[in-house]
Amino acid sequence: MYSDISLIGFFFLWLFAEGAIQGWFWAGPRRNTNSVIRGSVERDKANGFLDFHTWRIVEVLSVQGIAISALGWDYWMLIAGLTICFTAGVYERILVYIGYGKFFVSKPDFFVWKWKIPRRNWQDVSLIIIGLMLIVGHYWSKLS
Repeated sequence: MYSDISLIGFFFLWLFAEGAIQGWFWAGPRRNTNSVIRGSVERDKANGFLDFHTWRIVEVLSVQGIAISALGWDYWMLIAGLTICFTAGVYERILVYIGYGKFFVSKPDFFVWKWKIPRRNWQDVSLIIIGLMLIVGHYWSKLS
């Protein structure tokens, strides 16, 4: 029963985050005046609840919550590993390639709420390695 409730809760959280993100893309002039998501260009002047990147993190965490609720906690390492590895390894590489024409480039700093997080390529490579270690760890734990 608790897994059903958490599955429904994470599903609605995912829908809300996805709606906020997609709405921001087509909002036009309302991008920086809505109360749900603030743009990343004028962070201090926007009045949204969370910034774009934080909503992306909420989206990823809610998808993880959906998967763990559906499969059970025995699969948390696999789900976290797949999410971390493929977000840094596939999603981010494709995103960068489309934007810059290369898989690894020097990127601007990352902003979550009002925190500035420096971005370096070694961070993405380390996330790929951590994700792969979690995936291997999941299967390794099943062997014993």
